[in-house]
Amino acid sequence: SVVGLARSKEKFDRVFTDKKPQVVFGDIRNKSDIEKLLSDISEMKSEIKNLESRLAELTTLKTQIINYAKTRDIFEQYKASGYSKKFFNEHEGEIILHRAAKKTFNELGIKKLPTVKSINKEYDEVLQKKKKLYSKYHSSNEKYREMLKHRANIQTILGQTVSAKNSKKEQEQSH
Repeated sequence: SVVGLARSKEKFDRVFTDKKPQVVFGDIRNKSDIEKLLSDISEMKSEIKNLESRLAELTTLKTQIINYAKTRDIFEQYKASGYSKKFFNEHEGEIILHRAAKKTFNELGIKKLPTVKSINKEYDEVLQKKKKLYSKYHSSNEKYREMLKHRANIQTILGQTVSAKNSKKEQEQSH
């Protein structure tokens, strides 16, 4: 028993019950600290997903701008030919790429095309922001796991039982 390790009831009381367990990131017995951290983790996860979707949008936009630039002359020739079927059959792939690019720009509401350089710059900025946020998310997740471990240990030492169902539910929410 833990009392046996302390060699006496008095020493056990002094070591384990006189001090309020504190950790750098808050009182681990306080559920609101854990819930706040869990809320922060959830917000970070949501923000990371938003940044990832923006990165995907930028990648698609960059691809479509490049396709548009490559196929613009051929589409102009197609227009000048009076939308000839013969010309279309000869350059079908390029014309389809050009139309797909124009459709994408219309869906995004883009009137003036951004430069590939500006898209690359924004992509790099969003990627750096995502990396920083992911690092913070990872450390917060580790902190959350540590808090759960410490809380369970203290509750065990103090003779309290942690219901397996509650701690399992909390751990699932962190993932």
